[in-house]
Amino acid sequence: MGTYALDVDIFTERVDEWIRLALERQPQSFGALLRTLPGVDPAVVADCLERVLSNSGEQLSTRARAGVLLLEAETPLPDNNPSRRPIPHPLDCYWPNDPLTLRALTRKLARLTPAGGKIIYLAWPNAFADARALLPNRKHLLLERDSMRAAAHRGPAPNHDVLTIDVLRDALPADRADTIIADPPWYPEELMAFLWAAAQLAKPGAHVLLALPQIGTRPGIDLEREDVMAWAALCGLRSRELCRGVLGYLAPPFERAALAARGLPGTPSNWRRGDLLICVATPTELPPRPHSEADRWHGTHLNGIPIRVRVENSAEFSTSISAAKLLESAVNGDVLDTVSRRAAIRQRARVWTSRNRVFTSTHPGVLLAILNAIPYGLPAEQAAEKQLGRALADNERGTVIAVSKRLDELAERELREHGLR
Repeated sequence: MGTYALDVDIFTERVDEWIRLALERQPQSFGALLRTLPGVDPAVVADCLERVLSNSGEQLSTRARAGVLLLEAETPLPDNNPSRRPIPHPLDCYWPNDPLTLRALTRKLARLTPAGGKIIYLAWPNAFADARALLPNRKHLLLERDSMRAAAHRGPAPNHDVLTIDVLRDALPADRADTIIADPPWYPEELMAFLWAAAQLAKPGAHVLLALPQIGTRPGIDLEREDVMAWAALCGLRSRELCRGVLGYLAPPFERAALAARGLPGTPSNWRRGDLLICVATPTELPPRPHSEADRWHGTHLNGIPIRVRVENSAEFSTSISAAKLLESAVNGDVLDTVSRRAAIRQRARVWTSRNRVFTSTHPGVLLAILNAIPYGLPAEQAAEKQLGRALADNERGTVIAVSKRLDELAERELREHGLR
C-alpha cells in the first residue's frame, strides 16, 4: 500500500471517529454536524454517514440520526439570491467570507495596524473592501490576480489602491506594510509562495495574517501544515498565534453546483471554516522565491460568464475537427461533483465554466478563438481558420458553427442558473 493510500485510510478513520462522537451529541441538522468538524468536506461527511447507516453494529438511534442528516443534505435548499458579479470561476480559488468574519478581521486589523499605517491584502478582496470602508485612517493596497475583480474594487477614495497582480508569479510592488493579510489557495505551493510575498512586503515587526486549511480538509494536511509553518520561519515570519476555525466562508456558485452534482444540495452555504495564522516579520535574508509554473489556462468571458480554456495541444493544427471531439463532455451531466484539486479529471479537462462544468477537446485553441470571437459578433469559422492557419473543410465549418451556438447556449444557461436571467 502506497503512502498516499495509507494517508487516506488514516484520514478516513479519523473522520469516522469525529463523526461518531458528534452523532452522540445529536446534532440537530447537517449544517450543525459540519460545524463541529474541522473543515471536513460535506461529501466526505456524507460518505461516513452512509457507512454508519449501513452498519448493523451501530446503535439504532445513531443509524436513525445518520439517516435524518443524510436526507437533509440531499434535500435542496431554496436558492433565490442571484450570484454577485464578477462571477467567480473555480480556478480562481475565491471563497468570500461571511459578514461576521469580515467584521472580526477588520477589528483585528485595526488593533494590529497603527493609525496612518498600511495594510496590504494578498488575494483577499472582500476583507479589503470591508476594512477600507471602516478604517479610513489606514492605507489599503489590494493585490488581486483577476482583472474584473480588481476593477470592481477600484474607487476614488484616497486611502486605497488596487493592483492587478498574480502574487504567485508577478513582480511585487516596492510598498512595505505594517500588516499583511493573505488568503491563498489552500495548497502547500501557493501557501508558501504567499508567505514569501508577505515577508517581502512586510516592514520589520509587521504582522502577517494567513488563512490556513483546517486539519480535516484532506488526507496529509497535518504534514502540509508543518511544512508551511517551517517555511514561514525560514522567511523570518515568527508564529505568534494560531486561531482555529475563526474564518467563515460562503460557498461560491461553482461549489454549490458541485455539491448539487454530488447529491448534497442541502449543504448550507456557510459550512466551510478556516484557521488564521498570525506571524510577526523579523529581518532575515529571504530564501529564493518559490517557482510557480506558467498558468496554461486562458481566461475569457461570454455574456459575463467566465470560462477557462487550457491550450497545450500543438497537434490540433494538423488534425481534422470532429463534432464529437471539439467540445466533449468529461463527466455525466457535465458538472464536476468536486472542487478538489486532487480530482483526476482535472488533468483531462480543457474547458471549465463558472458552474463547474468541465469538457475535453481535441482543439482547445480553436475553442478559445471561437469564444473570443462571439462577443464581437465575428464569424466563428473565420476565427477557427485564423487559429489553424488553414481553410476549414465543409464538415469542419458546420461543426464550428454548431459548437459556437452550443457555447452561446451554455453561457445563457449558466446566466439563468446564476439568477441573472
